[in-house]
Amino acid sequence: MVKGIILLLVIGSAWGQDCTADDGTEGVELWDECYSIENTTYLNLYANGLTGVIPSAIGNLVNLEGLYLASNQLSGEIPSSIGNLVNLNDLYLSYNQLSGEIPSSIGNLVNLIELYLSSNQLSGEIPESICNIYPNLLYFQITHNELCTPYPECIEDYVGYQDTTSCGQVSITEKILPITYELYNPYPNPFNPVTTLRYDLPEDALVNITICDMMGRVVKTLINDQQTAGYRSLQWNATNDAGSPVSSGIYLNMIQAGDFRQTKKMVLLK
Repeated sequence: MVKGIILLLVIGSAWGQDCTADDGTEGVELWDECYSIENTTYLNLYANGLTGVIPSAIGNLVNLEGLYLASNQLSGEIPSSIGNLVNLNDLYLSYNQLSGEIPSSIGNLVNLIELYLSSNQLSGEIPESICNIYPNLLYFQITHNELCTPYPECIEDYVGYQDTTSCGQVSITEKILPITYELYNPYPNPFNPVTTLRYDLPEDALVNITICDMMGRVVKTLINDQQTAGYRSLQWNATNDAGSPVSSGIYLNMIQAGDFRQTKKMVLLK
């Protein structure tokens, strides 16, 4: 009996347990750090080399407003406890190895403004509960997963590329296309040294994307070529056209595709 109790305690420590945070309040242990349940409002572990699953104990951080776990090597399912984080404005889980179905509890996150689930291995059907949060979303990306039709009507035009071979369906590629041109905010922003720039092309177009300084001088031309319609992205590594690193500061990401023009600001930190 004693051995059994010890084993449970060891398992608990692996997935998140009660601890005392640096500010003296009750905390939860995640990825070898203790985070205050009461005072943790933003958890930014972007590109932090995280592996394994997302602990279900993350649902204890009920005051979180921003959760940034993108660009790691996280695997397994998105825990249903994510639905406890009802104060979340931003949820970034893109560019991991997450699998399984999207939990229906995601529909509890009615304060979400930004939701990024793209470039994982998420499968099954998208829960209808996602329509509870979609009207408030300003930024939404779920492309490059393995999600099966039918898609909820509220998002069916925005699902993007999905590998549906595991669904017993023909793989959906660029047949589901953006309905408008769009240039998204760079992510991460601020950044150092690399940021990802996403844009949507509803039709084939000659695309020119340049990085300019605040004086309007071209720092780097990222693309100047004909592209087919679809959901696109590229990266800027904070270098100029000569391949030399640029100084910290504010830069402009400018796109021209046909008659469409749009600009987004980004901040390089060093």
